[in-house]
Amino acid sequence: MAEQTWISLVGGRQEISAYQRSLGFVTPAEALGALAAGLCRSRTWRNLPPAKLVLRHGSSPALAAFGSFSSAHHPVLAGCISNLQHSLAHLLWLDWAAVRAACEHLGDRLREHLGDDLPTTRFEAIPRGGLIVLGILAQVLDLTPQQLSTEPSREGIPQVIVDDCLLSGARFLEVLERPLTHRLVFAHLASPVEARERIVAQEDRVEACLAAIDLEVSQASDHRPESYDWALRCGRQRRAWLGLTEHVCFPWNEPDRPVWDPVAGRSLPGWKILPPGLCLKGSRNREAVDLQVIHEPTGAVSLPPGVMFWDDGDSVAVARLPKGGSIRLQGTAASFWRALLGAGSLEEAVSRLRGEYDVDRETCRQDLEGCLTALGHQGFLRPASGEPG
Repeated sequence: MAEQTWISLVGGRQEISAYQRSLGFVTPAEALGALAAGLCRSRTWRNLPPAKLVLRHGSSPALAAFGSFSSAHHPVLAGCISNLQHSLAHLLWLDWAAVRAACEHLGDRLREHLGDDLPTTRFEAIPRGGLIVLGILAQVLDLTPQQLSTEPSREGIPQVIVDDCLLSGARFLEVLERPLTHRLVFAHLASPVEARERIVAQEDRVEACLAAIDLEVSQASDHRPESYDWALRCGRQRRAWLGLTEHVCFPWNEPDRPVWDPVAGRSLPGWKILPPGLCLKGSRNREAVDLQVIHEPTGAVSLPPGVMFWDDGDSVAVARLPKGGSIRLQGTAASFWRALLGAGSLEEAVSRLRGEYDVDRETCRQDLEGCLTALGHQGFLRPASGEPG
């Protein structure tokens, strides 16, 4: 049975600080807005019941999801939240300047490994990120058009396969399924050392696995096997390595961090955290969920930390996160809520309500104060300084 459920995604400045620093945002509000824009375009929402995102600005910034989720959806949501928390804390963002520097470093490693064979070595890209990396490498290494053809290298000289990153190794292993007779070098921008060593040890045709950046692998309490449970259950695709690394992202690609859907018996791509203005992948996706932004009230009341709400025009769903309970306000109660948050003072809120309801001023004021008191006792609102509690 599905019920209206609130899910806390980000609960304060500390949880967004690493993401904010990595992407160069000046304020937590900018960072949260960017994160919300990325989450809204995540395809995973299309496999869940209709949901909403609520973004709160001000002194207690927060981000939450609201929807009719049943117990069947909890594994997917739990996997997405686990990945989200790890990705926010361990984001490695490579902007174009960092990509160029990494390509130059990778070019140095290729020169060192290939030596005199470099001018006759053929290069091939794994679409789509590998095409971008190879385009830059072609300039860095001054490759000829013949070196970028699909023909294999001459006998005795390795062929270089290029990609943007190596995480599980699945895409590179697909290349190895082709009837290739020459030896291979796998060159890419970022990967964990363990994954590269595993590929070289297990694949006889691979003589070297070269990267510009060593990705850190999460250890001990940070390491959550359920984060890649999808890979253990979905055995149709070979993988050289499984583990949880830094969430490396590029201007053209945010790699998927899939989650397992036990009901559908398949993996889902997981949530995206980069906004469309920074990453091309998914930038043309339509928003899969609606977003509502809460600004800090500056008049009659204030919102305690953790309080979030969604106003659909008919009713107002209010929650105190992470575990403070929730209510739905309808009719007059919803009107009271809107008046209290939108007015500069209690007297102004009364005036607004009298424009909506045929009621004398004193009765309206008493009812409004009673509503504010009840909401205050539940921790959903508190009077601003100078207003009666």
